[in-house]
Amino acid sequence: MDVMFLERAGYSVEVALPVALAKDGGCTPATLAWLLSEISIPEEVVLPAGVTPAELRRYVADLISRFLALAAPPYGCAQTRFLFAKSQFTTFQNASMNLGRALR
Repeated sequence: MDVMFLERAGYSVEVALPVALAKDGGCTPATLAWLLSEISIPEEVVLPAGVTPAELRRYVADLISRFLALAAPPYGCAQTRFLFAKSQFTTFQNASMNLGRALR
């Protein structure tokens, strides 16, 4: 949700991404998309700042699409891009685990 509020304040994930990727060279937009695709947001969860679960799910889905657009070759369908992201995750599994620890 922090990223969602930063974007609402005018900051862009796409602008900040190169700096974040430089900090963890093994992380890629595909890895981030795959990690986000694993998030489950139950309907009954109470979120801060009046954000509804449905609103957060929509934001996460949009963020996944944006990361996949940055990660995938300029051709192919969304399913191809998602499969490409999953293959990138396998390649960079250790880096993504480090990213997960850093985000906690």
